[in-house]
Amino acid sequence: MSEIVRVASLSIDSLEAVAEIHESEPIKSRFTSRLLRCAEAVLRDPNVAAVQNIIESAQRVEQVSEGATRWTVKGTTFDLNDGPAAVLRLEEHENLVAAKIDFPGFSITPELYKEDVFDEVQLVQMLTRPIPSDKDQFADFLYEISSDERSDQASYFPVIRHGVENSPLAVRFGRVLWDQTDSGRRYLITLVSETGDDESTKYGVPQPWSPMLNRLVDHATEFDVRISRIEAALQSASLLEPTPYDDDSREAFEARMRYSRVNNKIENFF
Repeated sequence: MSEIVRVASLSIDSLEAVAEIHESEPIKSRFTSRLLRCAEAVLRDPNVAAVQNIIESAQRVEQVSEGATRWTVKGTTFDLNDGPAAVLRLEEHENLVAAKIDFPGFSITPELYKEDVFDEVQLVQMLTRPIPSDKDQFADFLYEISSDERSDQASYFPVIRHGVENSPLAVRFGRVLWDQTDSGRRYLITLVSETGDDESTKYGVPQPWSPMLNRLVDHATEFDVRISRIEAALQSASLLEPTPYDDDSREAFEARMRYSRVNNKIENFF
């Protein structure tokens, strides 16, 4: 390990901890080609449980702050060489701003935007409200692409992320959610790059037990249980006739994407 560059305070979720910062050679951004700082942060504490808590917090939030500098946590290690210590492998956080995303036949403007790379796969996530002239094209395109994927055909298409990279990126849809606002639907869209894509990124979530996926599964299960109880009560009272359910219908497709959690906003997934 290189010599200590500085001692600094790191904010890790709700924790504040003093760290030895060891800077290393910068690396080139996969997105913009600019050089990003890299470092290792060593946080020492004689209490093993406290060190473990630091590691778990860093893994959970994935980003830490050093004053105005934001770091992305790329890895963590529990070190015992000179007493219990958490070692965080850090990379300078790159704030990507996409002014517009070109899809085949239409464009959308993100309100929130971020990209991540896990191994070789690139995940693009955005929150957007398609403008009236594009919203029907977007909905039709999403349904058509998803129909192909339901028949086990991977449907990749090119997008251009203006402000990030001007060359096309081949992607497919991962997880897509929407919620209803006074000004129309907002969509939370995850795109998964063709490069590096495999079963582990099926829904645009890199790890099968990611907190985001866990929350989505919990919310969907709770919603399904509530709807089933309501349907059973209405049918028992002869107020609702049993109807066949077409899982491939446009209505069923859009219902699966709806995010209707009252106490948690869709943008919290950012």
